[in-house]
Amino acid sequence: MAAEPEITVAVRALNVELRGASAGTAVPGSFAGVLEGIKGTRLQIRVMDGVAMKCGTLVEVEAPETVFLGEIKHQFGGTVFIDIEHELAKSALDAIR
Repeated sequence: MAAEPEITVAVRALNVELRGASAGTAVPGSFAGVLEGIKGTRLQIRVMDGVAMKCGTLVEVEAPETVFLGEIKHQFGGTVFIDIEHELAKSALDAIR
């Protein structure tokens, strides 16, 4: 299997929280991470080494101004690649709460 290409569109490093989006998820609890890049509909997030996440798991990624809903596609060491299904502005979420 070929190595996952690095995401080339960097963003300023943002602290994020990564958590499973459904009950019985393979991502127990939540994990702090750093959003290292976005390219198209894929996020690249650095998590602590030793955190293992199952491919195919639905996750919620909370950044300072945005919530991303997506699916874990790959993990290489402490780097997780997530395909974004939905991107929601926190201000819009707050307006409907």
